[in-house]
Amino acid sequence: KTLVNGDRFTDSCLLHHEGKWYLFSTVWFGKKNGLRIFVSDTIDGNYIEHPKSPITDNIALSRCGGSIFSYNGNLYRPAQYCTNYYGEDIHLYKIIKLTPTEYQECLTKQMVDKQQKWNCFGGHHINTTKFNGKQIVVMDGIVNDNWFNNHTRKIFNIVYHLTKK
Repeated sequence: KTLVNGDRFTDSCLLHHEGKWYLFSTVWFGKKNGLRIFVSDTIDGNYIEHPKSPITDNIALSRCGGSIFSYNGNLYRPAQYCTNYYGEDIHLYKIIKLTPTEYQECLTKQMVDKQQKWNCFGGHHINTTKFNGKQIVVMDGIVNDNWFNNHTRKIFNIVYHLTKK
């Protein structure tokens, strides 16, 4: 089922919070660029645009950088930071208020420590989940390594072609 029509949406994520479903999605083209929120009573119900939508029209911060997650009782929204280049960093926003009529957030942290080899040029996605009683965090990184890039591209092409058979 298509939840929302009318624009070209990307990097969407769903959040169930206090009995409501929220869909966060970036619109990339037209006059409505930015991160938009939609709300529904059910996961497959009628989503209407949130009154505070778009959250931001700053295209450098409007792409979701992973699913919204809860940590120590607070909600956090990871955002791709793409001011100078795609995948430059991830910013973490603390959601201060989220209701069907209100939304408020504040920047809490820039996530990418560019001192590490595996992400010295940035990263654009982070996700977290609980597994066996522990909080697991997965984050990608950008590395400027021609050998690595060439070999991962070859592996991707092999896997892609195997799945197409």
